Amino acid sequence: MTNTAAYLKKYDLEDLYQLAVNTGVTDEKALERDELIERISDNLLKEEVLEYAYLYSDDAALDSWQQGAKDREFGENLSLTDVYGLYIMGLAYESLNEEDNFFILEEVLGKFETVDTEENREARTAVQ
Repeated sequence: MTNTAAYLKKYDLEDLYQLAVNTGVTDEKALERDELIERISDNLLKEEVLEYAYLYSDDAALDSWQQGAKDREFGENLSLTDVYGLYIMGLAYESLNEEDNFFILEEVLGKFETVDTEENREARTAVQ
């Protein structure tokens, strides 16, 4: 699994708090920074978090996720515009070595089919 902690350490505390809420971490403000990062990392691949990202991500991020699920190389070398909805959910990150080069977590790419259901497509349409 990708070491999400290395990427989350770049986030400021307020962004981590918001990400904690989005990923179902409770009592986020009572946690020390490292524990908060650990708890967020533990929650990222939970089905309800991935479903939330599917329902509420912008179309460009969803398209990138779908294409990356079909072709893993497509999930790399993306712009922030391509992944914004996934980025704010902690499911896509900027490369540590190359500025403005984003990628979707490989583990997330592998989960697209689990959330791309008829029920979720209908719910997404209602949300959008």
